[in-house]
Amino acid sequence: PSLQRIRDTLADNETFLSFLYTNNGRTVYVFKLEKNQPLDAKSVVIKTEMLTLPLYDSIERIKEKITAGATLREISGPCLSDDQGNEVCGLQGIYTKLIAPLKLTPHRRLIVATDLNLSALPFDIMPTAEGALMMDTFDITYVPSATVFYYLRQRRTSTRHRTANFQSKYAGFGYSGREGNNLIHTETEITNAARYFPNDLKVPNATEDDLYQHSADIANARFLHFATHNYFEP
Repeated sequence: PSLQRIRDTLADNETFLSFLYTNNGRTVYVFKLEKNQPLDAKSVVIKTEMLTLPLYDSIERIKEKITAGATLREISGPCLSDDQGNEVCGLQGIYTKLIAPLKLTPHRRLIVATDLNLSALPFDIMPTAEGALMMDTFDITYVPSATVFYYLRQRRTSTRHRTANFQSKYAGFGYSGREGNNLIHTETEITNAARYFPNDLKVPNATEDDLYQHSADIANARFLHFATHNYFEP
């Protein structure tokens, strides 16, 4: 979809940000869209002050620290150079170089489309220049891409006027697997989800035959739920 079509789906209080990593040694760019704004390059495409490689490496280090149980203070530092002379930034440094150049208006809903490991960057707990956290200033929503956001928003708009009803709200299928490493809680997951739809379909320990048998139920359910194993096929 074009930038104009994405912009036109936004509400008046929404800001859409699509982050774009570039080649190593170059800065990260951001597409910033708001309702009724002009679509000229100067207002839409923003060149941040954060280089792609230092940002990528900084996020990986923040992830490692969070996994090791680091506090918010320990991951919220400025940008510093490590022993090899590489720039490494905490959340405060990332905010200064990546977010501050966007000149965001407070108290808006931010819809953030991330790139590569930016999906692991905790925007919500990033300290702003005023000392607050971003989640205190913005309502933040994450989407995997601008394209996915556009089509989900279009579908939500079109289904508001749906006249046909689904035959059921829910169809749930659980499969714990066989042999070792069984998913022992798939039946619990199906049971817990189905309690909101007590009269709808719930099939624990489902087989492929069950799926064929209930194909009509699957086609006519509002929510389709699988709790299963996932196997990798090289």
